[in-house]
Amino acid sequence: MPKRSSSDRQRVQLIKASAGSGKTHRLTAEYLRLLFASSYNYRHILAVTFTNKATDEMKSRIVKELHQLSTGGKSDYRSMLMENFSLSEMRVDLQARRYWRACCTIIPVFR
Repeated sequence: MPKRSSSDRQRVQLIKASAGSGKTHRLTAEYLRLLFASSYNYRHILAVTFTNKATDEMKSRIVKELHQLSTGGKSDYRSMLMENFSLSEMRVDLQARRYWRACCTIIPVFR
């Protein structure tokens, strides 16, 4: 088994919690944070769930939130992204639009 650097381990996050505890909200926030951290991060993010239902819920929430952000709609994540990345509301909308298009047209898993 290949050795991994400590930075590789720091990039892996495990979120375990019971039903109804907000895992999807937390995973969506983390996905959006990683996405906004670098232009091509969407090609390097892997989110794993244990059921098809949970996978569908997470994918649809991410796509829905990117669409909401990209159109200036209401989103629970806008202020977090503005604060974390020192972005204006308009800049969040523009970046979200670019990522939404990429997720919906380039990555087959989001279709």
